[in-house]
Amino acid sequence: MHNLRISGSMSAVRRLSWTKISEEVGFFSYPPGRNRPASAITVYRGATVDHLRGMSWTENRNVTLLLSRRHAWYGPATVYSATAASTQVLPFLWREGEGWTVVVHVARIGGIQLVKWLQDHRPARSLADHLPGNSRSLMVTH
Repeated sequence: MHNLRISGSMSAVRRLSWTKISEEVGFFSYPPGRNRPASAITVYRGATVDHLRGMSWTENRNVTLLLSRRHAWYGPATVYSATAASTQVLPFLWREGEGWTVVVHVARIGGIQLVKWLQDHRPARSLADHLPGNSRSLMVTH
């Protein structure tokens, strides 16, 4: 596992894969150094509304706010919190610039709470902006 690199979206490794990996090798962290929590931990997730049930969470609420702001460009984003029992934590994975990602067994996590709702930050656009020949269709204003 020395060549494992975690970057970008973790959707490349699907829920079934993470569950299967965890069943095969047990708990692990990459890089090594984190132990499975001895008791339940609070985890946070920043995502668009339709991606609430993802497996990538974090223990750091500030990181979650950063991630949810990044996701807000794709639509209304939220910050959620949940309590993950020790047995629901699959691996801990270090992600450069984001810290430790806690991969959780999402089918078993409960008590998900809405912490914060972020506004949609995409620029407002009209249908006319997308019509051919409209010079505004090439410009993005901030």
